[in-house]
Amino acid sequence: VLAKDGTPAAALLAIARDKDRSRETRRSAIGYLVRAGDGSTEATGRALAQLARDEGDTPTVRQQAVSTLVRLPAGAGIEPLSQLAAVASDPWLGREATKALARSGDPRARAFLRETVANTRLSDDLRAAAIAGLGGDQATGQDAKLLRDTYRTLRVDKTKDAVLSAVSAVGGKTNADWLLTVARDESETSALRRKAVNLAERAGASGTQLSGLFDAVNDTEMRDAVISAMAQEGAKPARDKLLASAQWSEIASVRRGASSA
Repeated sequence: VLAKDGTPAAALLAIARDKDRSRETRRSAIGYLVRAGDGSTEATGRALAQLARDEGDTPTVRQQAVSTLVRLPAGAGIEPLSQLAAVASDPWLGREATKALARSGDPRARAFLRETVANTRLSDDLRAAAIAGLGGDQATGQDAKLLRDTYRTLRVDKTKDAVLSAVSAVGGKTNADWLLTVARDESETSALRRKAVNLAERAGASGTQLSGLFDAVNDTEMRDAVISAMAQEGAKPARDKLLASAQWSEIASVRRGASSA
């Protein structure tokens, strides 16, 4: 790779394909393809996709091929990754390719993630991976809105959980308010409502909002979750509510939890 006038891509691919070599040697050869700088990056992308598709190969080598695709120059790996993510017969490969696309800021990768999130025919695992990716560092306000709108169509806790985490990662008042709405929704599972409380605090929910939520919920598990969130938020309205709960709550476990917080 470093030698002057070298043409290493073909040699690196030969090493990567050689199953008699150690996994670490093969993974190293795959990783260096990004720096090889000779030949066609499109051809390299096709070769890496072929390695990733080989279900008879070791997962670590296949995973290296997937992660290298997203780092190819000029976005040459985006199309192969999109094709790999759509391989319905190999759920593992679909998830890994989707996770790789989520690390890219390429507009084609972002468009693929949005389409995957909205596609109700896809598996929950694949959609959950796309949801998590869409809420990453590249997320926009429109991405957050798509996630919030998609939540209403979901029926499985795994994908709902992924939306809550992704929306929280984007943060901001609109998303914090929405998470508090989920926390108040008694039609949701207790686990999802408790998670929504904690994530709302991370997204920026105020101590005043959390205090209001504490008064709005009745079951002890939800109040414990709100107590934890108020302790994390730490502003005066939250501290005042914790102190009042520690002194006057009729439920001993709530008094203990508020005192500790």
